[in-house]
Amino acid sequence: MAAEPDSADVLPVFDLTGVVGKKPEDYTDADDELCAAIAQCLHATGCLVVRDPRVPAEQNDVFLDLLERYFGQPVDRKMADCRPNLDYQVGVTPCGTEVPRCLVDTQMQDQLRKLSGANRATVPSGPDLKWRYFWRVGERPATTQFPELNSEPVVPAGFPEWQPV
Repeated sequence: MAAEPDSADVLPVFDLTGVVGKKPEDYTDADDELCAAIAQCLHATGCLVVRDPRVPAEQNDVFLDLLERYFGQPVDRKMADCRPNLDYQVGVTPCGTEVPRCLVDTQMQDQLRKLSGANRATVPSGPDLKWRYFWRVGERPATTQFPELNSEPVVPAGFPEWQPV
């Protein structure tokens, strides 16, 4: 079965092998073309598939297995990792907390109506049903005007491998 043009099955895979670790002054026209193609893909689809040579497939599997185990826990255990007082900027955000943008953005609603039949999104009727886990990447600033946006990460109990994975 052929994929429709607006199906995720036709997203290109961008291989970052040639640019990882390269200094900007060493970029070639091909690197610039790769960046332009990535930007265009994000603009057109809002999503991206990349191959990063620094992340072996096995490591990705370990990561996904960890998340599956975490989200498979009972609700009360996950709620211990919830930080509503920090606007959910670290830890878990339970289902029913976030409102999908398409419910309030009329321009996005117009775009969704333009998608072809089989690929037309089902617009939700209420708060998002998915759970989310917010884990900050990189160092936090030493001083900040927004401490809630730079809070300590939440490491779930019973997952000693969480931080390194």
